[in-house]
Amino acid sequence: MLSSGDVGDIAVTSVRLLLAAVFLMAGWTKAREGGSFVDTVQGFRILPVRLAGPFARGLPFVELAATVALFAGVLIQPAALAILAMLLAFGLASVSAMWRKINVIAPASVCCTGNQSASGRSVEISCSRSWRSLSSASSTGGSP
Repeated sequence: MLSSGDVGDIAVTSVRLLLAAVFLMAGWTKAREGGSFVDTVQGFRILPVRLAGPFARGLPFVELAATVALFAGVLIQPAALAILAMLLAFGLASVSAMWRKINVIAPASVCCTGNQSASGRSVEISCSRSWRSLSSASSTGGSP
């Protein structure tokens, strides 16, 4: 029988591995398609253009290093802090772009894409072909 400590350990390990899997996919995609991610970073208009390229090319390797640490179970706290810092930075960059009414559209393979209406009041976002297929199938009752 599992004790409450065992259940807590299993839950923490599961969350750690799930977070590692998400950042593995994100980091690998960005590393593979670096040029389009450079365009995305420049689109936020936060970093000077001369820094956006090196930042966009280096960030995927920080994500991958944190992922390896989380999967391996070594340096868990520094890796988790690095991921937390990245999540906060991504969130603040997104809020900043919305606040400044900048429509940043990332390539579908890197992130989500969006279309803003002519009035600027509504935004349509789609995250991938398989997601759109799944969501359209569930709304129509059919299969993807």
